[in-house]
Amino acid sequence: RYPSMRPFELNDTISSARPGGDPRQAVGAELLLFEHDNFDGRRVASSGDMADFGAVDFAHRVSSVVIEGGTWQL
Repeated sequence: RYPSMRPFELNDTISSARPGGDPRQAVGAELLLFEHDNFDGRRVASSGDMADFGAVDFAHRVSSVVIEGGTWQL
């Protein structure tokens, strides 16, 4: 759980995500992205590659993240 992307200097900069690491880790991978700090605002859920958050009008809007499973590259 990452209530803010600010400490990582990633607030409002993330535009894609994919399960990372060993392909076996992708099984059960789940990610929740939130528009505002502290898991507030609109959210987008993913269980696989999202090459462009612009397709769901979420590019450069991610401010907090919950990783429900797996390893992710943002």
